[in-house]
Amino acid sequence: TKSQTFTAPFASPISYTLSGLVSDGLSHTVTAVFSADPNCAGSATYTAPVACECDKTQYEICPGESYTLSAQAGLSNYQWYTISGTDTTAISGATNLTYTTTTIGTYIWKATDANGCEVKLCCPVVIKEGNCIIPCAMGPVTAIAGACNPLTNEYSVSGTVTFTNPPSTGTLTVTSGTKSQTFTAPFASPISYTLSGLVSDGLSHTVTAVFSADPNCTGSATYTAPVACECDKTQYEICPGESYTLTAQAGLSNYQWYTISGTDTTAISGATKLTYTTTTIGTYIWKATDANGCEVKLCCPVVIKPGNCLPCVTVTAIAENCASPEGKYSLTGVVTFQTPPASGDLVIKVGPHTIIVPAPVTSPYAYVIPDLPADGAVHTVTAYFTGNPDCVDSKNYTAPLKRCVPLQVIKN
Repeated sequence: TKSQTFTAPFASPISYTLSGLVSDGLSHTVTAVFSADPNCAGSATYTAPVACECDKTQYEICPGESYTLSAQAGLSNYQWYTISGTDTTAISGATNLTYTTTTIGTYIWKATDANGCEVKLCCPVVIKEGNCIIPCAMGPVTAIAGACNPLTNEYSVSGTVTFTNPPSTGTLTVTSGTKSQTFTAPFASPISYTLSGLVSDGLSHTVTAVFSADPNCTGSATYTAPVACECDKTQYEICPGESYTLTAQAGLSNYQWYTISGTDTTAISGATKLTYTTTTIGTYIWKATDANGCEVKLCCPVVIKPGNCLPCVTVTAIAENCASPEGKYSLTGVVTFQTPPASGDLVIKVGPHTIIVPAPVTSPYAYVIPDLPADGAVHTVTAYFTGNPDCVDSKNYTAPLKRCVPLQVIKN
């Protein structure tokens, strides 16, 4: 924004002085130009001195916040320091152009210019403690499960919720599954809780605590419920192709799964893990050993019985041996089944070619799919009911190959 003007006649060289420029340590350019000949111009670049009037601003910082301080660019051998009274202490590892701090203090930097001279920040940066609101913090949350009540197959879980700087309003809710307990402000740490009426299932569960006035102030604890102590009378149905994975109580050792037939209990060979997958009807239990070396076993056997299973379809496929002159063939076959679903259609398809047979359908059902392209390739015919898409059958077959015999013409 500064300039100096000279009038004709001109005698070279001309000395100039521009005053009142702001010291900022940056690169600037001096430009000279004749008004009568704007093309006769010249310039020179220089670096302004760094600011020499200290900024009295003090920057406030709170927990979790940070400041990134930047030194003058274009120097070398940077080192950041803290100042305390008359002591200046180098910050270990702070040797870059920038330095990020999360701590209150007074900071300066020193570096070396291209001439090997020391350059330093003459006005320290002061970071002071702000007028901070300390956030709520929760933890730890504890959870201890009680014993299973055989009369109800239920248990209770108890524990404590510890926190600092809680909200002054609202509620604290402790939840596990469908059970919860609510406390109202004011809050004093720790708070003890008990949740009752939980179903014993031997599985892992989580207790969660949260303040309504500060949902981010939350905590949780995981625990294992006691195993069921009231027998489940449920019998599980199984159909061909289905399976059940049975799970014992976790945290034990020496697992062994058994089948029960009358008064006989027979160990299942190789079934020595926490889980056992079966595709067979039967009555199953497990036994294991706890940390004290005592036997633990499933008191309520799991019964798997035959289900009321829908039969699956069966499809056949017969392709014509010879293709038509147009290179087409027909596919015939039969779909058989015992009891089709109560609703839905029978679908028979080969690639994009589909036959849909609305219910009711009688077994066996003979089908014909005409005008298929004779390409000599292997294709697949699939049949299924839309009311039970999992019940499906497929057959592969080979299409005939179009045979074109060229006509031989001989000129006499």
